[in-house]
Amino acid sequence: MKILIRKLERFVRFAFVYPLFRALFRNPVVNEPVSLEQVKKVLLLRYDRIGDIIVTTPVIEALKKAAPHLVIGVVASPANSALITHDPQVNHVYVLSKNWMRLVREIVRARKERYDVVLNFIFNRTTSGGILANLIAPRGIKIGQGADHYGFYFDRLLKLDRGQRHMVDVLFDFAEASFGRKFGRADVRMRIALSHGDTHRPREFLKKHGLKPRDQGKPGFAVVNISATDDVRKISREQALGIIDAIRNSGLPAVVISSPADNTWRTSVTRHFSDVLAFPAEGTADLREVAALVGYAALVVTPDTAIVHVASAMQTPVIGLFTPLQVSTEWLPYGVPNKVVMAAETQPVREIAVERIAEEIRKFMSERGFL
Repeated sequence: MKILIRKLERFVRFAFVYPLFRALFRNPVVNEPVSLEQVKKVLLLRYDRIGDIIVTTPVIEALKKAAPHLVIGVVASPANSALITHDPQVNHVYVLSKNWMRLVREIVRARKERYDVVLNFIFNRTTSGGILANLIAPRGIKIGQGADHYGFYFDRLLKLDRGQRHMVDVLFDFAEASFGRKFGRADVRMRIALSHGDTHRPREFLKKHGLKPRDQGKPGFAVVNISATDDVRKISREQALGIIDAIRNSGLPAVVISSPADNTWRTSVTRHFSDVLAFPAEGTADLREVAALVGYAALVVTPDTAIVHVASAMQTPVIGLFTPLQVSTEWLPYGVPNKVVMAAETQPVREIAVERIAEEIRKFMSERGFL
């Protein structure tokens, strides 16, 4: 039945949906790169997950360095927009709300800017990105990536080498192919711009518990993230306790963080120890506060989730627990000292032996001079 439904959906798309949008949009084919010097405004479509917006920040910085006059807009999601709210390189942020009235208002607001070029960095939802690009910039040059049958959504469709390279490099390839020039990759890195208000709560937390940020010398502390979205990336309670115990045995205090959905579990895990802290102690912290805490830490241990990219952006060494069921070179730690602990073939993260994780933590901390 599922196979039949998929075939029916494919038939509807190719027989009705694609011909309709092809007739509506009529985008001229552009085979040559666009001259960046002649572009005044660029819009980036990045309305997906938290990690996706973080890995895009090096390209944003490179564009601004190459063309300081450039006005850059970003279409973000409710999940990731907070991470670029204070980014000085971004001029406009548009949040795609699930509320139709707010959604239309944001599209209209973006359309008024009359963007010259739209880069669709949403690789797994080409149709929605193509429609959005045409609604916002009907006369702008729209550049996408994907299969040939999506070509009518854009003026230019790129074929990128993916799978064996980090997403930062894939996005640089996209931008360089779009504008026909090389950008200085070595001079930029992932980043999360924080305000003074974002750092206040983490600083007060550290002060209250006698912990110091890593730039103020020892004693430092480690952050342990116990949450992950996908089931195959989640860690078990036994693993969480083993990770914390390994850090404690090294003499480094541990601070546990989690997603709001795991607040109860976070409390349960920290109560297992007399000297382990939870951040925040009560309630929830927003993304920028978590990023500030990670930035103060000497080490982060986390399953494969957005915290890997937060650590990369905050220049904090990270140990990541990964599974071959989900792992891709595109989403590994980037630009920071790191250790990737991989589950066995076909096994989820929760099947990694606690003893192995503890040993990898001990070796990494020894290499980093924590022991």
